[in-house]
Amino acid sequence: MGHKKRVNSVDWHPDGNRVVTAIEDSTTIVWDTRTGQEILTLKGHDGDVMSAIYSPDGTMIATAGWDQSTKIWDAKTGQQLLTLNGDKELPMSAVYRPDGTRILTVCRAAKIWDATTGRELVSLTAEIQILISQSFPCWSPNGDHIAIEVRSKTTNGNSIDETKVYDGKTGKGLLTLGSVHSATWSPDGKKIVAANWQGQPRLFDAQTGHSLIEKAGQHIGPISVVDWSPNGQQFLTASVDRTTKV
Repeated sequence: MGHKKRVNSVDWHPDGNRVVTAIEDSTTIVWDTRTGQEILTLKGHDGDVMSAIYSPDGTMIATAGWDQSTKIWDAKTGQQLLTLNGDKELPMSAVYRPDGTRILTVCRAAKIWDATTGRELVSLTAEIQILISQSFPCWSPNGDHIAIEVRSKTTNGNSIDETKVYDGKTGKGLLTLGSVHSATWSPDGKKIVAANWQGQPRLFDAQTGHSLIEKAGQHIGPISVVDWSPNGQQFLTASVDRTTKV
């Protein structure tokens, strides 16, 4: 699977036989993982494509680009179905709700859209001063909540980067987890694991936001990725210190 430009994101099809890649040259490519051959090329963005992701059932692909739009495509034919406009800022990523009915787009604003009609349902702009452009948002397993890393203003005028949990229907802020990033729910939705830039994983109660573990498996460098095992009994962390810990 060769590319002439930088690959900004990659996502597996649910059946494992295809992957979709978002490319710096304004295209999105679907590949056969068994042969490495290109199946489809999606063209429609006017600028770099920053993220591409399959819907949970694998029938659609959502792409977010530097042209201030998120586009929805038929994953089988490559036909463009919808364009989600409405942000003056550049959408950096788009994430499907676990049931596939909603799409969350984020950059310096966060919005939730109807995945079928393209209608804007909720805007979190009023709740968020500035959204961290490198933020990777996450839906809870039941689709009721979302976690996003934001930059908020304090009462004395300073700014602080922290992860907050919002209601996935109303956009109302519910919990503040503190200065952590890459928040991910456990498979049963009861816990959230995240990381700070000092190399420490943090484990939270997903309902109350109370910290459960703060310093387990500390790295000597910042943590870049956290993820749960499928059974929810363990989580792993990967760091710029070139180590992965479970």
